[in-house]
Amino acid sequence: NAHPVHLTFPTGTKLAFHQPLVVAQMIIMWAVVLPLILRIRRGKGEPHVGQAFARLLTTNPLRAVPNIYLLTSAVTRIRKVQAVRRLGQERTALAVSDLIEKLDDPSPEVREESALALGSIGSTEAVDALIRKLEDPYDDLDPQVARALRLACDPRSLDALVRKIKQDADRETKVESARALGALGDTRAAPVLLEQVAGSSDIKVITACSEALARLGRGSAVREILPRIRATQGIVFRRSL
Repeated sequence: NAHPVHLTFPTGTKLAFHQPLVVAQMIIMWAVVLPLILRIRRGKGEPHVGQAFARLLTTNPLRAVPNIYLLTSAVTRIRKVQAVRRLGQERTALAVSDLIEKLDDPSPEVREESALALGSIGSTEAVDALIRKLEDPYDDLDPQVARALRLACDPRSLDALVRKIKQDADRETKVESARALGALGDTRAAPVLLEQVAGSSDIKVITACSEALARLGRGSAVREILPRIRATQGIVFRRSL
């Protein structure tokens, strides 16, 4: 390898010829090209060039590198949770495979945040992993995974959510599954939601299913919801009708 000068970084890496070139390129980009881009005149109704450029920067894969590094490093649970959360907020598709691995992390918080991050990203690979988790009978992330699928709002999750809410799932899983089905807006979910309204005695489940039915625009659901009003002291009526 060519070395312009005999220098070594603290990590032991020797200074190679391409490293000064990368630094020079970055300087040119920020000092010359960026000011020229910002001077571009925008057409009527178009966003300001600065705003568009800022949006471009938020998807820059280089921004994700430190957070992805933290996922695979021996760092504290809190730092790992923060890294996962940032990857979700920035919708970093580059991190999907690493986030999928963290669905089996020893820390419950890391697992939960990884599921939500995958839902925020919403790519095909992310949604497929969430569906597999939801269908895993030995997994303990069902409420978080259902909530993540609501964020992703992918039609492919419909069948898995319907199966989950029909099972003897816990309260939070049923509630989150109902909300996800409502967000999907697919009327094929209406029958199972009506079954839950008619057969459940849990106020929170009835309310979530009724709200989902309202989002689906099923006026016929009123006949099932009205008889539940007395038992729920009007909560369903006020929030869903």
